[in-house]
Amino acid sequence: MLFHEIEEYVPKIKKVFYNNRNPKKLEPIFKLDPMPFKWTIYNNGEIATYGYCHSRIQAEEIVTRELKDRSK
Repeated sequence: MLFHEIEEYVPKIKKVFYNNRNPKKLEPIFKLDPMPFKWTIYNNGEIATYGYCHSRIQAEEIVTRELKDRSK
């Protein structure tokens, strides 16, 4: 049985490093656009696949496409 879940993803750990010129100033290691929505597809209670998206609408489109492909 396939089912899905879409949730807003909040990172638990923010990785930082010290700036060599000013050791008191912390800067993030990665500077990417945030992808706050995580989608997950489960198959019999186990994770079949998952991913991250920029918007809930985009996550719903991907989940719909994945479920359609997996149900064949």
